[in-house]
Amino acid sequence: IGAVQPKIYYYSPGHKDIIWSAGGKIEWWKVKIYRRGANQQDRGQFDNDTNLDWATGCAVLVKSGIMFAPNTIVYHKSSISANKYLKHIKTFYYTRNSIVFLKSFLPWYLFFVVLFIYFLKKISISLLITFIKRKWDHFFAILSGLNAGLMGKVRKVQ
Repeated sequence: IGAVQPKIYYYSPGHKDIIWSAGGKIEWWKVKIYRRGANQQDRGQFDNDTNLDWATGCAVLVKSGIMFAPNTIVYHKSSISANKYLKHIKTFYYTRNSIVFLKSFLPWYLFFVVLFIYFLKKISISLLITFIKRKWDHFFAILSGLNAGLMGKVRKVQ
């Protein structure tokens, strides 16, 4: 085991049984990661130890593999720092980190296939929507994230 993740709940008074994450899974061909149990009421459905594909960084004990530990609990204020004035920064990092993640874990020949699917499915639609709505900060954040991810540039966005 290289990492252990607790069950993480939303930090919300009066709703402390709503799960934010019970570990992460990856659907490679859909270029999709998701949090197990997200937005579900905890009824014990994630009370067993299990192997995961990824663990969230908000609460994880790391060595070199990943496992879910349901007997540990964390309450999480999700994206509390990404307020309405910083959403374009979140867009940049989401775009860049998706590409960096794919480059890191897929063989080069699969990377290009999955990247093509990702571009058709997510990026082109996001660019079109942000262009039509004239959300220029998001439009350029997507383009900058693509560039940074493909070129291997790790930098802070302004």
